[in-house]
Amino acid sequence: MSNYGDALYPKAIAELLKQEGFGGIIEHYALLPGKTLDGAEVRPLTVLKPDSMDAVLVGGGDLIRCDLNTVALDHLNVPTELRNSMLNRIRARCFRYRSMLRGPGAWLPIEGWSELVPVAYVSVGVHRLAASESASRAIENIDAAWVRTEAGAKHLEDAGMPQEKLEIGPDAVFAMSELKDPAYLASIGKSILVEQANTSKKPVLFQAAAFHGWNLDRITKMLAEISNYPIVVLALGAYAGEDRLLKAAALKAGVPFLTGLPANEVTAVLAAAGCIITTSMHAAIVGSCLGVPTIVPGVDKTTSALSVCPDPPAIHLVDDKDISRTVSNVYGQEMPAPTGANADAAIRAFRHTMKKAGIN
Repeated sequence: MSNYGDALYPKAIAELLKQEGFGGIIEHYALLPGKTLDGAEVRPLTVLKPDSMDAVLVGGGDLIRCDLNTVALDHLNVPTELRNSMLNRIRARCFRYRSMLRGPGAWLPIEGWSELVPVAYVSVGVHRLAASESASRAIENIDAAWVRTEAGAKHLEDAGMPQEKLEIGPDAVFAMSELKDPAYLASIGKSILVEQANTSKKPVLFQAAAFHGWNLDRITKMLAEISNYPIVVLALGAYAGEDRLLKAAALKAGVPFLTGLPANEVTAVLAAAGCIITTSMHAAIVGSCLGVPTIVPGVDKTTSALSVCPDPPAIHLVDDKDISRTVSNVYGQEMPAPTGANADAAIRAFRHTMKKAGIN
């Protein structure tokens, strides 16, 4: 899916597998075909034959959920404000039948992934699941699950998953090796900003998503309040029409706009910023791990994910009215990056999940 965090996950999970000594072949599947950051093919989920694998890892994102129409509309990049139209509801229904396995959720096949090989969910977000026979059957077929919030673990327990199958740990992105060299990433990011945003100054990078309550007026107002600083508006993908909304806001404010960057370049640009304002959980994680002042305007998802970290990153959780003041306080500072404790905890969660699932 055209979203920063989703693009990071194949690399993050591959690194974890490598650390555990796995040297075999990795095949990638998703609701939509495409390519990973490393150029590997991503095949449609409907052609997956799990029994031919040694194991199935279902990883990343808010995957344990049953709102099929929302998932379909997300993958169709339908903007938040257009999702109730009859045409888009029909498109969502067609996408569901064409691209999803049969089950209560897009990644919760009612018959399970396989009876012959172990199945583990790794670094997943979990939504509250309505009680149903199909959801219970799907959950029963998961051998182990690493979830990134306490609430997610509770949702799975409520749906019938035994506690001994569960592991709680920080998001897999914390363990990405490239976050260990922020100076190198910043040098790449500076070049991208000069070439594509025509700025040699450390910008305030601004990103916000409509499904977190940001519309054109709210974004434009915020950009005006921080106009004393160099600003670059950054779209993390086309997910839910984010690129269109942010482009309109950047044009209205008369500031540079970046879109369509591969995830590794987004990471570099984050490293080169003087300050980051974002509603994205993964942009907040990456920015803070790189020592860049990171401001999150009241996103519960980010707060919940950080609460399981042994060394929570120094992220500024603020309301709109405090964003401008916070920018003036932190812009250009080098923040202390978290210790390796979060990465270690993510690696440990992955290792324990593999063991619980019987994946050696």
